[in-house]
Amino acid sequence: MFDSPFPICLWSGPQYALIYNDPYRRILAAKHPAALGQLGSIVWAEIWDELKPQFDRVRAGEASVYFEDAAFVMARLQGGGSETAYFNYSLSPVRDEHGTVVAILNITPETTGRVRLEHRLQEEQSALAMSEERLRLAVDNADLGFWDVDVVNDQLIWPPRTKAMFGISPEIPVTMDDFYNGLHPDDREATTAAYLAAADPIRRALYDVEYRTIGKEDGVVRWVAAKGRGVFDAAGRCLRVTGTVLEISARKHAESVVTRRSS
Repeated sequence: MFDSPFPICLWSGPQYALIYNDPYRRILAAKHPAALGQLGSIVWAEIWDELKPQFDRVRAGEASVYFEDAAFVMARLQGGGSETAYFNYSLSPVRDEHGTVVAILNITPETTGRVRLEHRLQEEQSALAMSEERLRLAVDNADLGFWDVDVVNDQLIWPPRTKAMFGISPEIPVTMDDFYNGLHPDDREATTAAYLAAADPIRRALYDVEYRTIGKEDGVVRWVAAKGRGVFDAAGRCLRVTGTVLEISARKHAESVVTRRSS
């Protein structure tokens, strides 16, 4: 037990006196060294109501038990402060030559750091998902659409409003082929060049274009104005290109009328 790199302790006798190795000292924190040889009811008084029934069951002859990421509110900080800590721990009977259980072997690596990190990541992911949902709701209730090209995974994200500008039904999945094929032939070259310039790690140009689309399902010609920019990692790799798109067919029609009258 004393040579093990894992935190291990023995709860000895009917009152569970504590004997432990050096790695277990980190779990005790401010309770060490006073905890050595002390009764469990004194060492972990704040959680003894949880621990003692488990020890009693093992001492009574039940099989070994194991817990993962078990949470305990422990008063082990300097000044008596408490914190929630997490452990993977097992309890096994230690028997004498007559088969009588004389102690409980407790192997108990602490997982507090990992569990807190996982909780923090879950909270951040939840907050990010909420932010994205709020953005989508805001966009869906405006005349503005948005688009997001995941360059790494070759995925295109269009909400229903953006799909409508390309004559595509809301429930239909889209790919980059839908974007390229939906461009008016007269605007395809310039629009494609502008997109590639925005995704270029060297140029990193602002994507700011006006072009016509031809509806995939309805064949309607629409004018749109799109803006966006690339997102790059520390190595300069383009991860995604994202931005907004606005239908400007009415404006273009008005401009055409004015031009014809002027001429």
